Amino acid sequence: LAAMMQDRRGGTNARESSSRSSAAGVPRQGGAPGQNKWWALATVCTATLMGTMDASIVTISFPALTRVFDTTPSVVVWVALAYQLTVTGTLLTIGRAADIIGRKKVFVTGLLVFTLGLVLCPLSQGILQLIGFRVVQALGAAMTVALGNAILAASFSQEERGRALGLLEAVVGIGLMSGPAVGGILLDTLGWQAIFYLRIPLGIGACIMALLVLREQPRDGPRDRMDLMGSTTLFLGLSSLILAVNQGQGQGWTSPMVIALGIVAVLSLGLFFSIELRAAQPVIDLSLFRVRRFAVTNALLLTSSLAAIAVPFVLPFYLIEALGLSASRSGLVIMTVPLMLFLLSPVSGALSDRFGPRLLITAGLATQSLGYFLLSARGADSAVLSVWPLLILVGLGGGLFSTPNVSALMSAAPRERMGSVSALMPTVRNIGHALGLAMSGAVFASVRSGYLENASTGLAARALEVSAIAAGYRGAFIVAGFIALAALAISLLLGPGVPSAHVGGHGTAPGRAVD
Repeated sequence: LAAMMQDRRGGTNARESSSRSSAAGVPRQGGAPGQNKWWALATVCTATLMGTMDASIVTISFPALTRVFDTTPSVVVWVALAYQLTVTGTLLTIGRAADIIGRKKVFVTGLLVFTLGLVLCPLSQGILQLIGFRVVQALGAAMTVALGNAILAASFSQEERGRALGLLEAVVGIGLMSGPAVGGILLDTLGWQAIFYLRIPLGIGACIMALLVLREQPRDGPRDRMDLMGSTTLFLGLSSLILAVNQGQGQGWTSPMVIALGIVAVLSLGLFFSIELRAAQPVIDLSLFRVRRFAVTNALLLTSSLAAIAVPFVLPFYLIEALGLSASRSGLVIMTVPLMLFLLSPVSGALSDRFGPRLLITAGLATQSLGYFLLSARGADSAVLSVWPLLILVGLGGGLFSTPNVSALMSAAPRERMGSVSALMPTVRNIGHALGLAMSGAVFASVRSGYLENASTGLAARALEVSAIAAGYRGAFIVAGFIALAALAISLLLGPGVPSAHVGGHGTAPGRAVD
């Protein structure tokens, strides 16, 4: 709100400056004509809050849903899994569609569809109905998640983009932190339906804001066509890949279903890349990866996501089973990382605007790697107070890395492809989380089993189990530390600057390179 007021007070000077810049032949940076960038930020943040909160607010209801619908946990998990598969499989297609038909149209439609899902889910009479309505909700979420970064990148100038994206990252942290707490309160007081219907007013408000505030971005060049074959093979490939990784831990990596899903994923994604290389209007322009900064920032996003999943997945086993903390206390400890992201993302965004993203990205990855290695040194006899500062260190590294990396990635995208690039980021992040989940689970389980097989039989059963869990935990975080080190090495490939032609298509002063 303060930023909006400051922007209003400076509006006259900004218009005068814009007129002088236009007269001087310097392209004006910023958003669509007539669009207030701070209200656009508020609209995108509201939609993002709903989407990020949804991911964590629903999982806490699984025990209640198991009882209400008289089913098993393996069925109830599809309430989240169907949502994840739909979002991951459609993000890139939706991003490309928005580049063609307009980002505002797709964004508003997404808010309407997401809100419709909130209306339908509490009306479910069976678990299959609920899963189906969650797919509807996921389609709406994908339309908003895919375009948030693109809308902000097009609304803010290069000098302010990091600040705006940092605030958006902070909202992501709020959503992740508040979901379990809000969901638990609603479940205890009003029942499982409340986690859906109480968010309907927020969805309606976001729809109204988007209709009134957002302006359609002008599209350059002739109207393109959708690559339907590319979209179909992409959805099939990504969905099969995520499902294979998800089921591999429970069914076994050599089970016929997992092998079949893996084959479908490889063939579909191989066909997708073959189609994209020949398509006149591809879903994702693979030539963008020839731009070093674009390729490197995507690689950093993937590797950092691979490592980061160890915190929410492995750490609860260590805190609850090895250190003996309650579930609620463990949740508070783990919440340290998203809390640090919430606090630091706006700061790192502003610093990125001023000094460039390169140093912050490298410092953030180095800090994260150090945090993972120090966490791996904790044992079964460690105090929880020795874990907390290390999680602060990991969160500090994530806060330094996340927003500058997003800002650098969006700066390397041409304006006519911003929707596709914006959708690429959550797709890469989801793939990294899915693969990291399988990797962390495999390392944790194998080290734990190996410890139990080789340990002395003289130990008490409980002491042996605690030591085995601590060993598995250490192994998982050692691997996470080395992956973060690999990301750190990749970050050194970031060049000192990128040509102005690649800076979001907004136009910088002639000859200027943006770090």
